[in-house]
Amino acid sequence: MIDNPRYPHSILIAREQLDSNGTPIFDENGDPVKITIASSECGLRGLSEIDINSGIAQTDVKVSIPLPTTIWNIKVTDDVVFTNGYTGEKMYGRVSKYDPRSLGINLYFKKNG
Repeated sequence: MIDNPRYPHSILIAREQLDSNGTPIFDENGDPVKITIASSECGLRGLSEIDINSGIAQTDVKVSIPLPTTIWNIKVTDDVVFTNGYTGEKMYGRVSKYDPRSLGINLYFKKNG
């Protein structure tokens, strides 16, 4: 990973694993089994900036991810773990929208979604 001050944080995007019938798979503890969809450095672009006119509903956080190919794997409702690169604080949520850009994507998620 390149040390880029625009992307000091990290993000992990995961999805519940489903069987051939579309039913979630659970582990021995009864927790859903999740598969990693994407893991990347990212930049925090906004907290609690909801723009009703943009079609973004139930959004608390906006991050920028510098991986344009990631967009093909992400789905609305995927789980998000955002880690603050300065404090180590983690935010958990669920993807509410993503917006492809020429140099990556903007990802919006609802905290504790």
